[in-house]
Amino acid sequence: MENTEMSQVPDEKLIEIGNAAEKFINEDHFKALVPMLVDSAVNAFMQSKPEDAEKRTEAYYFYQALNNLVATLNQQVSVRDNILNKEETIVEEE
Repeated sequence: MENTEMSQVPDEKLIEIGNAAEKFINEDHFKALVPMLVDSAVNAFMQSKPEDAEKRTEAYYFYQALNNLVATLNQQVSVRDNILNKEETIVEEE
């Protein structure tokens, strides 16, 4: 979701998304799979020949996509935490 789209999503939905993202990140399979996929992409790049631009580009974009996926999941958890902290602060002030 783009920032403009996120600002239109109700806080309750963003909290739900953040909860789901955190659950996904903490799954044992996900924790085991991400490093294996990173290693696979790095190895594919390192084992390719300098003149094999297609293989190198594919490995690079796969690695970038994986990083973006993990970063997006972490961002969704952070958004949720910010909303919950904001709500907690408002309750404490009252």
